Amino acid sequence: MKFFQSMAVAANLLASGLAIEIRFHDTNNCIGGYVYCPTINPNHCCLGPGSMSTYFAWIPREWSIDTRVFEGKVCSGVSRTQRSGSRDAICMGAEWELIQSARYDFVGKKRGETSDGNTGDEECQKPSGVVFADGAHYQFDAMTESQVVEMFLIDL
Repeated sequence: MKFFQSMAVAANLLASGLAIEIRFHDTNNCIGGYVYCPTINPNHCCLGPGSMSTYFAWIPREWSIDTRVFEGKVCSGVSRTQRSGSRDAICMGAEWELIQSARYDFVGKKRGETSDGNTGDEECQKPSGVVFADGAHYQFDAMTESQVVEMFLIDL
């Protein structure tokens, strides 16, 4: 019995390290600087600054997920959806409106259902930092919200 409990704990730890990163770019091809939400879980909304493209990074190839970008700030007003199809990354460009938020869901789950059975109705996760095209990196948690807005022109 303890063996199975140990295996379950190990599986949960492994799974927690496999979360996807969502990046919001100011170019239409997911190149250059970006604002990001690291290690975001399925069906959790990531709030963006209004971007030209969104990049889903670190997708485990064995996962079958639908990536979604939204014109609304709280993962509303779907702009585009794309299935992972064994890819480890997906770039999705804006169509008519800037991308305001994004999330991913496992294929086959009911809408609003997460892997633990909860619905994803909680508040959108705000970006954790910014990476500039030259590689400079800033963490938002070390700044006040007004500093982030002023310095990076990002309205969170």
